[in-house]
Amino acid sequence: MLEVIAGTTGANPNLSILQFSMVLLVLSRPGLSQRELAALLNCNESTISRAYKQLSANTPPCLVREDGLIYADQHVIETINTICGVR
Repeated sequence: MLEVIAGTTGANPNLSILQFSMVLLVLSRPGLSQRELAALLNCNESTISRAYKQLSANTPPCLVREDGLIYADQHVIETINTICGVR
């Protein structure tokens, strides 16, 4: 599985556990607000904001914000689908 992730566009070997957790949560529950993510991860909104900014600095970004809600970028969804064998 790690080989698949490492070989994908935008793979970042320096993700923190918080950032990885954010991505997994947003994949499982698309359209979370920053406040909801903070509550689910037991941290404050400024921590989520900093982690989001670091993730969105990647090219392409892991997470995107639309109308105040956070979603996984399409390349992340495609990577997870590849890992899980979904077409």
